[in-house]
Amino acid sequence: MSTENTGILVPGSLDSNQIPINSYPLSPHQKYGLKIEQWVIQQLESKGYAPKIPTDFNEKACDAYVNGLCLEIKAARRTKRTRVLASGEVKTYWRYQWSLGNVPRCEFALILVADTPQKKRFCFIVPGSQIGGTTHLQLTSHPLKYSGWLAQYLEKWDVIDYLSSQVYLGNGPLFEQWEREGERVAA
Repeated sequence: MSTENTGILVPGSLDSNQIPINSYPLSPHQKYGLKIEQWVIQQLESKGYAPKIPTDFNEKACDAYVNGLCLEIKAARRTKRTRVLASGEVKTYWRYQWSLGNVPRCEFALILVADTPQKKRFCFIVPGSQIGGTTHLQLTSHPLKYSGWLAQYLEKWDVIDYLSSQVYLGNGPLFEQWEREGERVAA
């Protein structure tokens, strides 16, 4: 696996047949969320996964399933925050922010998508156990420059393999240990 994370280019447009049709009018945020979910489904398929989308939209469920593993997909666009310093200087901060209010109560993988103005999308694939009771997450820099705890999960699609194989049950290895063991076997 390459250590260089260049992001994935966003297609110019999605076919209208790729967006689920709902009988209720959708807000712009909901439409954007559906486009991101569809895009993530396409990425999963291109990586060899066979994602299943729940058909009953009235039930609280995950956004998709892979080998029985629940996937929750969250989208964030870059937003601007301005702050006035004590000196009177106005400082602008750019950030990506996700609300995690309705994450599932089962074992799951959380896919956080950061959409940049340069039309690139970056995915952070995080084990649900790392989230705990957190209700919001944010990056305060470009996804490639970010160095906080989420940085280790940038484009880590292996998290899905790890969680869907259930090797972590019964005090099995942590994701990081499992990943290092796989690198030793491949070498």
